[in-house]
Formats: sequence, C-alpha cells, structure tokens
Amino acid sequence: MSNVFTILPIVASAGSLPTIPPADIDYFVDYELDAREHWIFGGAAASLVGLKSAGALVPQATDHSFTANSVILNSTYNHGLVSSIADAAEQTMVVVVKRVDYTAAAKAQIMCGTLVSSGVDLLGSGIYGNNVDNKVLFNQRPQTDQMKTSFPVGLDVGEYAFIAFSEKAPAATPRSVLSYIGGGTVTSIVGPVQKNIATRNLAVGNAYYNNAGFSGGPEMEVAEFIVYDRALSAAEMVALYAKRKAILAKRGVFVS
Repeated sequence: MSNVFTILPIVASAGSLPTIPPADIDYFVDYELDAREHWIFGGAAASLVGLKSAGALVPQATDHSFTANSVILNSTYNHGLVSSIADAAEQTMVVVVKRVDYTAAAKAQIMCGTLVSSGVDLLGSGIYGNNVDNKVLFNQRPQTDQMKTSFPVGLDVGEYAFIAFSEKAPAATPRSVLSYIGGGTVTSIVGPVQKNIATRNLAVGNAYYNNAGFSGGPEMEVAEFIVYDRALSAAEMVALYAKRKAILAKRGVFVS
C-alpha cells in the first residue's frame, strides 16, 4: 500500500521524533524540484532533455549510446553533452557516474564542468577522475590542482558513485568549495583566491579538455546530472545522496 505525505506547518519540539528512511518514500516526481536542471539518462535521446526546465544537452558527436538507465560517452575531447547553463561563481554540480580504473587506463576522465587544459586558460571548474592515483579531483581555476578525494572503501570499479561539487566564490568574498563522494566525508576549502569564471557552458563528459592525458580514455557511463544555481551545504549534499540513492535503486541503478 502506498502512502502520501505532505509537509505541514507544524513545529515539533522533540528532536527524537522518528524519521522515514529515504528508501521507504515514494516521491511525486523523480527529479529535484529545487535544482536549476536535472537530467536522468536512459533509453533514448529524449533523456537528454532536462526534467526541471526542459533544458537540452546538445551532443558534440554522434557516438554516444544509451542503456535503459544511462548514457555512455566517448571520453575523447569534443565528445561531451553541452548544456545552456553558463558557468558561475556560485553553483553545484552533481554527477552519478560508473567508476572505472583510471590508473589502468593511463588516462584521466573528465566527468563534468567547463575545464580546458591549463595551457589554454585558467578558467572554470570541473570534476575528473585522476589517472595518477585513481582519486577524483575537484578543480576550480585559477588553481591547477585543487582537491583530491578517494573513493569510499567498498565503492569498487564498475559501481556507480554519487559525486557532488559545491562552489561559492563571489567577488571580494572568501571562497568556499565543498566536494563529496556519496558514502564518504565532505571535504572543504575556504580561501582568498576567487574563481575565474569560464565563458563556456556546463557540460557532461569531455566537451573542452584537449589534452592527450585527458582525451581518449575509457567510456564514461552516466546515470544522472544535476545542476543547482546555488552552493549546496555539506548537510544538503549528504541528504541529496541518500535521496538519490533510494530513487535510483528503484530504477535498478545501485549507488554505493
């Protein structure tokens, strides 16, 4: 039997009241209503249209393919999916991607963002799998090597990972950057260096990084891409991971 719950304007004073596990909740919609845009991939090209605002991801090439619950992208430069959302000083990017062995492939893997090779410019931000140590690197320019995060113990090659990057770097304000891989701990950096905003739009896959060490690696399988026009807090990222993990499991996508 299904139950419907609504949010009521009630203030509860007891902090020990029971809560409903995310896995036991059926949501009216599978996408995040407070996101700028949310893509849930699978089936066909129709899944490249966002569920929140119907924003389209435009393929740069024609060699991507679909499974029932994902899109598979060639990791070669200029083979990404490009959105209409501009890079910003404050934003959050979330990607649910299948982990690969970057070291064995001897290639880094661009997951999302606006990064290009540092020899081209020092603008934008993004997430990529690092072939040197098999960690995930969260990079906000002008820094060239910012935060490295290990996959949580138990998240093996071939399993899906929830990866989030929250940025808040307005002019003349201390920068705050948060990175998170679901099941692990949130990493944060606060500092004086401001983000150099790119003129490129946010993309999934390797849309812009023309570098031999980043182009032509293993294919990337992506189940979801979510963009917020604000910086999610650490608690919000952890809560979103629990929610998306439960929703994806009902689709047959199991996030570690």
